[in-house]
Amino acid sequence: KSIGSFGIFTVCFLVCTMDEKTTELKECFDYFDRNGTGKIPTNQLGLLVRATGQTPSNADIDDMAKEVDPNNSGNFEFSAFAAMFGRRSGSVMTPNDVIDAFKVFDQGGTGKILVADLKTVLTTFGETLSDAEFTQFLKDADPNTTGNVDYTAFVNNL
Repeated sequence: KSIGSFGIFTVCFLVCTMDEKTTELKECFDYFDRNGTGKIPTNQLGLLVRATGQTPSNADIDDMAKEVDPNNSGNFEFSAFAAMFGRRSGSVMTPNDVIDAFKVFDQGGTGKILVADLKTVLTTFGETLSDAEFTQFLKDADPNTTGNVDYTAFVNNL
């Protein structure tokens, strides 16, 4: 497989911004999840979306409600909200998107990437990480210093 600039950009985007943007959305979601159930009533979607700084019309909110609550259950979860928000804004990646980006570097299909290979890519190509930034990234990506990054586990721990 060829490591294209899109794959490099995607992984750099993950390292630099995904956690921050997802955290902001999650904080807004948690504020509206007053009962701590992990679900918000669908009729609160407009308020939640507007709390993120967006200004959708009521018709847009109705369309969004169909996306986050396709079965019309009356509630939706964060994963549905984040996925919808990402599709509409193009700024939030789902965990599966990130895992797919890492697969570009997993030439053996093992679910792991050699730390040395990842360092070369992340400190050399595209929007590069400094050595200090890579060291910090590595603390989260390979906490047991195995020399391999289990990217699915890493993404699931973000």
